Amino acid sequence: MKNTYDTIIIGAGFAGLTAGALLAQAGQRVLVLEQHSVVGGCVSMFKRGKFNFDAAVHLIGGCGPGGPISSLYQQLGLGEQMEFIEIDPMYHLRIGESQYEIPANLDLFAQRMGEWFPEDREAVYEVIQEIKTIGQALLVGDLEQVGPRVQQLSMQSFGEYLAGRFQNPHTSLVLSSLHPYAGVPIKQLSTLFMFSMMASYHHGAYYPRGGSQKMSQLLSQYICQNAGNVRLRKKVERIIYDGNRVKGVIDQHGNRYEGQTIIANADLMTTMTKLLDEKVLPDEYRQGLRRLKPSHSAVILYAAIKNTELPHELFLFPNHPLDDDKKYLYDPSDVDSDPFMLICCPSAVDSSLAPEGHSVLSCMVIADYQTIEEDRKAHGKEAIAEKILQLIDTKIPNFKKQLVHYELATPSTIERYTKNQKGAIYGWMKSYDQPWIDAMGPVTPINGLYLASHWLPNIHGVIGACIAGQMVAQIIRQENV
Repeated sequence: MKNTYDTIIIGAGFAGLTAGALLAQAGQRVLVLEQHSVVGGCVSMFKRGKFNFDAAVHLIGGCGPGGPISSLYQQLGLGEQMEFIEIDPMYHLRIGESQYEIPANLDLFAQRMGEWFPEDREAVYEVIQEIKTIGQALLVGDLEQVGPRVQQLSMQSFGEYLAGRFQNPHTSLVLSSLHPYAGVPIKQLSTLFMFSMMASYHHGAYYPRGGSQKMSQLLSQYICQNAGNVRLRKKVERIIYDGNRVKGVIDQHGNRYEGQTIIANADLMTTMTKLLDEKVLPDEYRQGLRRLKPSHSAVILYAAIKNTELPHELFLFPNHPLDDDKKYLYDPSDVDSDPFMLICCPSAVDSSLAPEGHSVLSCMVIADYQTIEEDRKAHGKEAIAEKILQLIDTKIPNFKKQLVHYELATPSTIERYTKNQKGAIYGWMKSYDQPWIDAMGPVTPINGLYLASHWLPNIHGVIGACIAGQMVAQIIRQENV
C-alpha cells in the first residue's frame, strides 16, 4: 500500500495544492508529484543573497473576509498563519505623461473615472455596473439572472464592447488597463474574461506578507500532516489508463504510483497528448484541443535596486492604443518597440523582502515565444537584458545606476520551470474566439481524470487557481459519497 493513494495530483501549483489540502481534510490519502524543487508553481519565490523575489505573483483578489482564498485558509485552520496586505491603490497607471491611481473597488473606480473624464461619467457608470453584476455572477457560477446577456457578450471582444461609448480617448485606455493580466489586446480579449477578472478585485487587491511561497508551503505542509505526501523532483511521464479508468501514474525513474483518481495541475496539451495516448480521447475533444491556442509568453527582468520609492504595482503604457500584436508584444529587434510594461515592487509593502534601503522588483513585458528565442539565439540572453534595462531607464530615470542585481527570464526559462507549452503564462489565449475552451474541464472524458489549473475556462490569477482547486475537490468529494 506504500505507493497507493486515493488521489494523485500531477503538479504542485496552487490549484493542485488547494484541491489536495481540501481532499486531505476530507480524509483522502493524497499524493502530489512536482517536477520542480519547490512547491507552488507560479505561487513561489526564489532567493538571491538577501533579496527575495516572487516568481510571478503581483496582486491577489479574494483575500478579504469571506473571499475564496481567505476562506480556504480559515477552513483548513490556517487562517492565523496567513496575513494579506491590502494594496490601495491597486496599481498606478501611467499612459504617456498622464497618471492615474486605480482602485480595486469597482464603485470607487467608477467615481474616480467620472472625475477624470466628466464627459463620459454616465457611460462609464453604465459599463462598470454591468462589469460588476456579470463579473460577480461569473465568479460564483450563478448565471440565472444574467444568462441571456452573457450569451450575447460571449461573442464579443472587450474592444468591441467598449467601442463608440466614450468621447475621451483615454477613457477606454484607463477602463481596460487591467488587460495585461489577460495577456491579449482588447480587440481579441474575451469580454466575459475581462468582466470576471475586474470583478475578482472588487473586494480588494492583496499581497501575502512574507511573499507567496508561504501560501503554497502551508498547503503542502497541511497535506503531509494529514496522511498525504508531497514529493519534489518527481516528473510524471505517464498516466496509467486501462481503457475504462485511470489507475495511477509513472514518474521519470519508472516508479509507479497507484490511484483511481488523478488531478492534472499541468499543461493541458501535455497531459492529454503526452501523459496519455491521445488516441483514447473522443474525436471531438481531441480536435477541439488541437484548435485552441496557448497564451503569449513574457520576458521578465528580476532586479534589486537602491531605491524604495516605487509603488507596489506600476503599469507603464505608451500613449496610444495597444490594438494589435506588433504594438502589444515586445520585440528586442525592433528599435521602436514600446509595449506596455508591468513593474511589481512587493518590498514597497513588505520590507522584509529586501535589506533596508533596497527594493526587489520584477519588470514584465508580454512577448511571443519564437520572436524572443530567435533573438536570444542570435544575440544572447544578455543582449535582451540590456535592451530591457534601457527601456526601463527611459521610463524610470537613473534605474540602471541604482541596480544591485538583476537576472532575466525569457519564454524558454518559463517553459523550463512550468512545463507550459512555449512558456505560456496565462493558460489558453483569453480571446473571445476560442469558445471550445468551455469544454476544458474540470471533468474530462477520461474516467477518473480531472483538471485544476489556469488551463480551465475563465480561470485567472491566484484567485482563479484557488477556485479551480476548490471546484475539483468538491466534485471528487461528491462522487465519493
